[in-house]
Amino acid sequence: MCGIAAQEAEGFAEVIAGGGKRAVAPRGAASGPGSMNYEHGMGPYVPQMADRLDDEKKVHACNGETAYRDLEIMAAICWCTVQRGKARQPRGPVEPELEALRKALPA
Repeated sequence: MCGIAAQEAEGFAEVIAGGGKRAVAPRGAASGPGSMNYEHGMGPYVPQMADRLDDEKKVHACNGETAYRDLEIMAAICWCTVQRGKARQPRGPVEPELEALRKALPA
């Protein structure tokens, strides 16, 4: 079984390949099936985009702040691979991720 998890002070999210996904945050909890299901996974996005077009004060879940947080999670995944274990966030100045991955992973 393969999976990934991200945890912060206010909650966590995890995905297990073929085993489902779940998240817990201050605004609630969610879980879902383990395979890609566009109806389940993408359904909320279209109404949310329409709401945002109708009211510019509403913030879409895929905004820049969220995207940056996702980028930080991906960087942590890289460092977990490089270090063969846990990587704490936030990180200070470090070697660029792709260079570190090239050194850590076999050709």
